[in-house]
Amino acid sequence: MKEILEALLKKEKGIEVWIEIEDGIELEKRDRKLFLKENYSDQSLTIRYVNKEGKGGLSYTTSLETEAIEEAYLKAKVLSSYGVPVCLP
Repeated sequence: MKEILEALLKKEKGIEVWIEIEDGIELEKRDRKLFLKENYSDQSLTIRYVNKEGKGGLSYTTSLETEAIEEAYLKAKVLSSYGVPVCLP
């Protein structure tokens, strides 16, 4: 994952990446008693692409695999041509 993100950030100036990884415990009660206890792990990656016209596109994936990251990048890039003007922080 690190290699593809570094390559994208070097290749494109108008790109932002957010990665979220969350681990936790889900508890479910029924009749005021513990019914279910499960550990969970969620992950997502969001890419915002700002094209040369200043329009933005946003795409995300719940997979941190190389192919999924590339697909999210390409979707954000295509969507930016239909986006609204934005600016990078």
